[in-house]
Amino acid sequence: MQEIVEEMINNALKRGRYEAWFLPTVISPEKASNFYIGKESPTPEEIYKFLYLLISGIYRDQYIVNLDNADEKVVSDFREDLIKEKKAIILSGGKEGINIKKVLNDLGINVSPDLTEFIFTFIIVSYFVYWIKTSKKKEWSERWKEIGLDSTLETLGITDDTTLVIFSVPKQKKEVYYVPKLKEFILKWYKKYLEDEEETPYIVKFIFSLYIADEQYRDLSASLLNKFLYYFLNGYVNGELLDKLVNLKIFYELRERRRKKIYGFSKANEFFREIKFDEQII
Repeated sequence: MQEIVEEMINNALKRGRYEAWFLPTVISPEKASNFYIGKESPTPEEIYKFLYLLISGIYRDQYIVNLDNADEKVVSDFREDLIKEKKAIILSGGKEGINIKKVLNDLGINVSPDLTEFIFTFIIVSYFVYWIKTSKKKEWSERWKEIGLDSTLETLGITDDTTLVIFSVPKQKKEVYYVPKLKEFILKWYKKYLEDEEETPYIVKFIFSLYIADEQYRDLSASLLNKFLYYFLNGYVNGELLDKLVNLKIFYELRERRRKKIYGFSKANEFFREIKFDEQII
């Protein structure tokens, strides 16, 4: 495997350009010369880094999530525990990667939403936080009480520079997203959970209470939620998208389910209390 990788890298260096096998969003000059922007030759370090982020990430089907500028040990331990607990497996029906149902069950969520790039990313981030706290529960509890959450995350290698890298690599259009300030996101939305004030993160319960699993609504619901989570993971609450999600859920519950039990929004008070004086609302 190492010999194959080195040969591929050497070929890319000889050609002197970025290529789609290690940077999925690149279009070759043969296919679209007007759009080709890879004027500078990639370095071996850059190629190795892109390749590493691709093959070492947490994945399901066409989506891959990884951390850049994080301590490799914590990422490696997380990945290994997923394998040991049989949450990272080859599933039946052609589905490969993370067992989303098991992961969500640990987070207290019974619904399995349609996966999109940012719904998947939010699930992985939430489970990563869950894993940080539960994998060494006693050690975690003692450490944060002694030095605080911020410093505790720093000791684990989650710093101000830690960035989410998200690959969406279907057969057609491929995309790569970088989401910075992961530590800031964790401290804001998972603080009470990490400080043992709640058994499961309230933000996870609220987000997935917005989702509608009914087959007539789930495509629209997943699309709106995916767009909302794009802004949310980047540190913003998109008021327009939140309004659409809330109204769609209300419409569905009151009209389509009027003869059945109505399900409201879980942990809504906690969410809206958090954003009441938040300047990051757009």
